[in-house]
Amino acid sequence: MTTRSNSVVFVAAWLCGCASKGPAPLDEAQAFSFVARAPNAAFLGVSGTDSNDVWLAGADDGSGPLVLHSDGHAWEQRATGVSGDLWWVHPTAWGPVFFGGSNALVLRYDGGAFAALDTPGPAAATVFGVWAAADDDVYAVGSVDGKNGFVWHFDGTAFSAVPLDGVLPVNDHGETPGLFKVWGTSADDVWVVGASSAVLRGSALAGFTLVQAGGSETLFTVHARDGAVVMVGGGSSGVILAANENGLVDETPAGAPLLQGVSIAPDASVWAVGYGGSVYHGVDGVFTPVDPGLDFTAAESLHSVWVDPSGGVWAAGGNVLTPALDDGLAMHLGGPAPSEEQPSAR
Repeated sequence: MTTRSNSVVFVAAWLCGCASKGPAPLDEAQAFSFVARAPNAAFLGVSGTDSNDVWLAGADDGSGPLVLHSDGHAWEQRATGVSGDLWWVHPTAWGPVFFGGSNALVLRYDGGAFAALDTPGPAAATVFGVWAAADDDVYAVGSVDGKNGFVWHFDGTAFSAVPLDGVLPVNDHGETPGLFKVWGTSADDVWVVGASSAVLRGSALAGFTLVQAGGSETLFTVHARDGAVVMVGGGSSGVILAANENGLVDETPAGAPLLQGVSIAPDASVWAVGYGGSVYHGVDGVFTPVDPGLDFTAAESLHSVWVDPSGGVWAAGGNVLTPALDDGLAMHLGGPAPSEEQPSAR
């Protein structure tokens, strides 16, 4: 990967951490604002536990993967001590934060320190998604060179590969689809999505079954909350699928572009983001495009979105559709966010 300098611009160094009785309704007059820019590393994941605990994970800028944390007042850059791109971040309500990335990497952050967990994959494996039900019940999914998807499970001691023989379809070259994200409604009901429209459901204990596969779309992200499950992706156009008792239901709005991130909000509405800074808000299965009020270049895409407990919407991306993985950006909607620009070095 091209070496990048360590320049990061932090915007909106203070964000409101006021208590809220519930998610605020969408204010059509209220626009998103950029909260962080990183010219030399794209942001690939955003998540947190509340508006005072927000994490951004990103590409390697030449001195390691770019990781930022906000405590509601300022962004702080965290040095991981490893190299490579981090494709996902999953903070837990009980404390630890898990990251997945290139070189078969799963990082655990706890007590102010990062630790790389031993994984069973080759160096060519990329962990695109991580999800934890508990410290001893963690899933990591990904692919090797974009194919041959895997599911690994951590039991508190070590990761092991979950058997997928006979589960994923095999193409004429003997390859299975790559897998990209994982999320569970519970420890016993875990969903995995990937290339060739692949959707898996199950658990490490019970095994996984194939819900669907064989389509032309790539499903990039799945999210679950309170039993609801939504997944997004696409190819030349976007796709939004929701799971219910009858299977998977297509809720894609007309004209939607490639979508890469999805998050179910505390009020059960759904936010989806993707190509060109596209933002969609879904209520009862009906998705409406939302103008973020910001300018995006043709190369920029939103890769991840997360809705905090107070209803604030966070999205992150950059130049994520080319190998450059640069031009990082993160934006926020909801609550006051005075802006501040400051240079920061690792």
